[in-house]
Amino acid sequence: MVLHAGPCGASEGYAAAVSERLPAEERMAEVIAAYPPEVRAILLKVLTNRDQTQRARWIGELYADERARGFAELLIDLEEDPAARAFVVGVLREADR
Repeated sequence: MVLHAGPCGASEGYAAAVSERLPAEERMAEVIAAYPPEVRAILLKVLTNRDQTQRARWIGELYADERARGFAELLIDLEEDPAARAFVVGVLREADR
């Protein structure tokens, strides 16, 4: 899977939303809703993968691509905060219903 292909072609508004550092819960749902469906799918796949090594590899791929660095930083923040990660997974699952 090539993760860096999804969010890299994003617009400036998308990049600005991604680069925000873990907004409050009320804003997090708005930020996630602004992502295109394919980006939400990538985010959900990374966050729900049980293999920590694989998650780290995918995040590293994103971080290496300057165009996706903000997205990778969001994923890093979520890796470091299990409660925020669980919240975002819930929001992503709800958004895709």
